[in-house]
Amino acid sequence: MKIVPKYKYKQYTRTTDQGRRVYLDGQEKLPSVTTILSKTKVESDGIKAWRARVGEAESQRIMKEAAARGSEMHELLERYMNTQKFDSPAHDAPISHKMANLIVSKGLIYLDEVWGVEQTLIYPGEYAGASDLIGLYKKTPTILDFKQANKTKKEEWIEDYYIQLAAYICAHEKEYGEIKKGQILIAVKNLTFQEFEISGNRLLEYKDKWWKRLEEFKTNHAQPRQESLLKA
Repeated sequence: MKIVPKYKYKQYTRTTDQGRRVYLDGQEKLPSVTTILSKTKVESDGIKAWRARVGEAESQRIMKEAAARGSEMHELLERYMNTQKFDSPAHDAPISHKMANLIVSKGLIYLDEVWGVEQTLIYPGEYAGASDLIGLYKKTPTILDFKQANKTKKEEWIEDYYIQLAAYICAHEKEYGEIKKGQILIAVKNLTFQEFEISGNRLLEYKDKWWKRLEEFKTNHAQPRQESLLKA
């Protein structure tokens, strides 16, 4: 794995505006990809049933714990990609360390070049988001996203993961260059590794789904003072 400055990526400031994550592009406040997806997401019957079964307090505790574990895992992976060093976790290491090691040993071994880490990408006048990793993965220009999970995922459960990657790819291609595929690397709490990808016609389909979600956000959820920016 080599760190290669293939593109001159720009840096942007991330902040919050009226409780929503936004990125600053000059004077423009661009909504984040995750905010757009969150506001336009329809909760599945399975999630509703799970909430009802375990109770609201317990479901919030589980989600908060998972979010903290995911943040710790991302920090370890970011450090690895910037330093190319990763210490194997001890037997009693936190689960987040073991999950990060799983991503490295099962997924990132196929990473040929690193072009950008935690890189903010914007589609001017529309949206922005921070990609986990951009580079050559299995010799193909790829944007990768790291996820943690409490249990193994079925592909039909990760629709929004694909749409998120499609949004990042659209932004990258608008500002920098072509990306051939999106790759999702998942570390499950029981230390199972999962990998999903979109490319070719499927990637085109998910790009279309992204633009539809963005239009829905503009129509139903854009804050009044952002609307002129979003419609630019």
